[in-house]
Amino acid sequence: MLPLIRAKDKIHIEIIKPNQQLHLGDVVVFPFHGQLLCHRIVWINKNAVITKGDNTWRGEMVKPLKNIIGRVILVKRRRQIFDFQNRNIQLLNFLLFCFSFTTFLIAEAVYFMKRVVFWLKNIILSVEKSA
Repeated sequence: MLPLIRAKDKIHIEIIKPNQQLHLGDVVVFPFHGQLLCHRIVWINKNAVITKGDNTWRGEMVKPLKNIIGRVILVKRRRQIFDFQNRNIQLLNFLLFCFSFTTFLIAEAVYFMKRVVFWLKNIILSVEKSA
């Protein structure tokens, strides 16, 4: 989750209750291969979320809402504290969400275009073989 959360940072989370609502841009914690992972929500519906690390291009994980353990509310780094209720941190978090969401959309569009090109190439090759 660079640049917001670094490897040795300590995070405080708010435990998510069953009926509690999550929002786009929330940084959430969930289990992944025996560890806890923090990612930002870039897509959400009533049953699942797509999460993405801020330092990656593609939306990586589709998670059922029931797998989300909590939402990050505070990050401690040495002598610095980043409180997600602070207006400045909320602005930073919003800007990081905008960047993360934009890269997610671009990566998905590129992935889709690669699939289209592959499909068209196969059609062209099959037409050439049959001619």
